[in-house]
Amino acid sequence: MGQRSKQFWRLVNVLSSEAPAARSAPAVPPKRAFRFTADQRQAVVAAYEAGATMSSLAQQYGVKRDTIGKLLRREGVSIRRPRRITAAQVDEAVRLYVAGWSAARIADHLKFDQATIHNQLKKRGVSLRGPHDWRYL
Repeated sequence: MGQRSKQFWRLVNVLSSEAPAARSAPAVPPKRAFRFTADQRQAVVAAYEAGATMSSLAQQYGVKRDTIGKLLRREGVSIRRPRRITAAQVDEAVRLYVAGWSAARIADHLKFDQATIHNQLKKRGVSLRGPHDWRYL
């Protein structure tokens, strides 16, 4: 073994035997889990039973949709099946899309997810525009 190799391994042994430096505190404190108060739980249940969607409630409280679902199940609320898009709504979506509306605007108008609108337009054989194709309408 050469002189440089010996020096290298001595340095490795010295460095590995030293205690690691203390880590500094993170710049951003860890995010705490959101806890609903009793009043908030009652408000979520009342809003859901009045017709609000889990997605809209999740957005309102800044939590995931799954969190709202878990809360509702814990409170004994029966979960509704998601709304199905009707043939008349798909017809309207096709008409609006051909008239130049974006899929996002149609989704907002019909109160469905944009992916649902895209999927239904594709099923109907509508040629979808790209993000920059609006210029050519």
